[in-house]
Amino acid sequence: MHRILPHVEIPSPLREAIAAAKGTEYLNGWAYETLALQAYRDGFISRGKLRSILGMNFDEGDAYLKSIGVPYRMTLEDVMEDFQTAKRLHS
Repeated sequence: MHRILPHVEIPSPLREAIAAAKGTEYLNGWAYETLALQAYRDGFISRGKLRSILGMNFDEGDAYLKSIGVPYRMTLEDVMEDFQTAKRLHS
């Protein structure tokens, strides 16, 4: 699900707490996903861009976001992407 991650420094107390609970491998994916989800919630990226960052197709991404309770926030970019997807699927 996750791509090669750029280096982001996680403060030691947070890193240690998460690593102790879930392991260090979990930490990198968690940090990447959490940052991407927050960027979506704050309106910095579209839902389509979030799906792309998380390496998910339309259905997988929307199902995943729904399963973790992320509210649907549709931007003009999302509408245009959905239109292009529908156009491609129906041609």
